This record gives sequence, C-alpha cells and structure tokens, in this order.
Amino acid sequence: MRVPSPIKVLFVHPNNKLTGQEFSLLERMIGLRRIGGTECALLLPEEGDFSALVKKEDFSVRHIPMPRLKKLNPVPYLKTVFAVKKLIQTDGIHVVHCSGIYPNQFCLPAARMSDVPVIGQVTTTVYNDYDISSNFVSKIDLLITCSLAAKKHLEGIPELATGLKPENIHCVYDGISENTHKFTDEQIAVLRAEFGIAEDDQVVGQLSEVIPRKGCEYFVEMAREVKQALPKTKFLIIGKSHRDEYEENLRRSIAEHGLEKDVLLTGFRKDFYAFLQLMDVSVLASLAEGLGRVIVESQYMEKPMVATAVSGNVEAIEDGKSGFLVPPEDPSALADKVIRLLKDEELRRKLGASGYLSAKNKFSIDGHAAALREIYVTLLKSL
Repeated sequence: MRVPSPIKVLFVHPNNKLTGQEFSLLERMIGLRRIGGTECALLLPEEGDFSALVKKEDFSVRHIPMPRLKKLNPVPYLKTVFAVKKLIQTDGIHVVHCSGIYPNQFCLPAARMSDVPVIGQVTTTVYNDYDISSNFVSKIDLLITCSLAAKKHLEGIPELATGLKPENIHCVYDGISENTHKFTDEQIAVLRAEFGIAEDDQVVGQLSEVIPRKGCEYFVEMAREVKQALPKTKFLIIGKSHRDEYEENLRRSIAEHGLEKDVLLTGFRKDFYAFLQLMDVSVLASLAEGLGRVIVESQYMEKPMVATAVSGNVEAIEDGKSGFLVPPEDPSALADKVIRLLKDEELRRKLGASGYLSAKNKFSIDGHAAALREIYVTLLKSL
C-alpha cells in the first residue's frame, strides 16, 4: 500500500505507573515527533501519573478499560475490543503499537477488523508460553525487542515460533534522553541532608522498583560487605515501594544487619536524576532484564556502573571498559567491584566517561525513532 504521511500510530500501554518502561515509551513518542513523518497518540486504561506526563508533552491520550477476557463473562472484554476498533477507525490510525504483550489481546481483534497492522514491543525476558498464547502475540504482524537477548529468549518460545517468523522479530535498542541538566551543589546538599548523608560519605545506589526481579536483597548483602570495608558509605534504593512481604523481609534484613541508617529505601522519586548525580557508584543487582534502562541513564550521567551479567545488560556494558559485570545472586562479587571503584576515583572517572560514549553511540532517541519509523514504512508498504 501507499505509505501515508504522516503515519498515525496508536501506542497502547496497559497501566498508568511511572517506571522505566513508561519513560521509555514517552521518549519513543517524543523522538518520533522530532524526526517527523509520524503522528503519535496514546491509549491507556485509566487516568494517572503517566497520562498526566504524556499530556504535558501535548500528545493525545485516550482511556479505555482493559479487562482480561473471562469465559464466564466476556462482555467487558468485548466492549473494550469494539471501543478500540472505533478509536482506530475514527482517528484514522495506520499502525497499532502495543507496549508489552498484555494489550495485544484487545488490539489484535480490533485492528484485524479495521485492516490495520499490529506491532508488539517487549522490554523483558520473563514471558513464557502461556503469556504469549493468552495474549495472541504469535498472531501479530511484527514484534520488537529491546535487546538481542530478549529476541533470542522469545524466539525460543514454541508458541511464538509457530506464529512469527524470525525475520518478523526485530531488536531495536531503546532511545534514552541524554539528561544534560546538572544539579547545583546546593540542590545536592539538600538531598544529602534529607537522607542524613554527610558531605564526606560516599554513596552507592540502585534505581529500581522494590521487587524480587531487581535483586534488592543482594544489594543489601553487598551493602553489608562494603560497609565493613568502607564505613563512610551510604546506600540507596530509589524506586517504587510496594510494602509487600518481599519488602518487609528486605527491611527486616536491613535491621538485622544494623544498617537502618545506612541502607535507605526512598520510594519513587521524580528527581531520580539528582540521585544519580549524588551517587559515586550505580548498581543494578537484577536477576532478569530485557536491558536495564538505569544502566544507560547512569552512563549518560557519567557514573560508573556495576550490573549483573543477565540478558541485555551485557549489551550495554563492556566489562572493565564502560562498567563492570558480575554474576547474578553474588553479593560478594558486587561488593568487590563497588569497593574497588569507591577506592579509586580515577577508575570511576574513566568508566564513567567510557560509559557516556557508549550510551551516546547505542541508545540515542533519534536513532531509536528512525529505526521505528523505518519499520512502520516497511510494514505498511508490504500490505
């Protein structure tokens, strides 16, 4: 078919949280607008923090509930499918681009009734055969992954392999903002005072949700070992708190180690870049990742990174040159690299500078947007 101009893309996202996935989606939309030729809109299940952020960037945001299909009562699900169909047709959408796999169950039937292609995008390696089949992922037109590791993982899922050819699964690295804003010494001093961090304390932090997949318990064990070697060190976990059993066990472990004043859980913070500037070393102790966004954010802030060598993390860090990679579930390995960095200011500077160049070369927003637009054009031409 003839490629329209602009290409109207409806992004569909299943929640209204504010995590790395949401920030990546917003930056994706901003990048596409900046390079031109694409008009982006967003569909969410309800109002919330993310929709407010997207509206501030002057994007169109719609809301339709997204209830899972239930055999005993399929009516709410069917209402959503037909509401999405109406939105596609009324707004003249050319491509539906699902964030994660959950929206596919609504978007695929709606798009098929409207003769519009569906693209899925995944940022993790935790999906299994049931996830793929129950959300119709094998039936979509094209799937985008955030890393080669995620692509390989998905290609190994039998349910997906029977529906999507390998050439219809693309790896496109996320584009992440190069945050050039530097916080003043006074702003950083206020942050230190808020959390009781002395001027001569060194700071090690992990930017992540407090969930098992992020390996927060290994961060705590690492902190215990580092604290014994370097008493003037503070540790921060910056990310959404759930106050669940996992977090309660984490807080209990912190207390048992006598680290209540040294290992601090800040909860979600919109000023997370200020925390990255505050850090001497950034850590990601995760057990599974598509590709840890915080790695690239830390690199853009020229902070040395120590991350677990899982999935796409190894695609963002060249071990020993743009950061350090360690085995997962190994707090002693984490502690060894962190101690080495805290003791060596020149090494911190060297890895930070190298990481910055790596991020600019592989994770620019304009490069990401250009790759996506080329995918849209190629897909529409093939119809």
